[in-house]
Amino acid sequence: MMDYRQMIREQLGEGWRFIKAYNAFENGEMRIIAADETGREHRYILVDGKLTEKP
Repeated sequence: MMDYRQMIREQLGEGWRFIKAYNAFENGEMRIIAADETGREHRYILVDGKLTEKP
């Protein structure tokens, strides 16, 4: 199982925290929700081990 907390720290920085990971079944994407230093949530798609911000 992937350590999403570690991945968030490595790719986004120490101030970020992992909120939730889930599969979007309609298109097979793994989605990640993370919060920045201010607590604002951002949504990402996990593609080939890299986080891509979802608009």
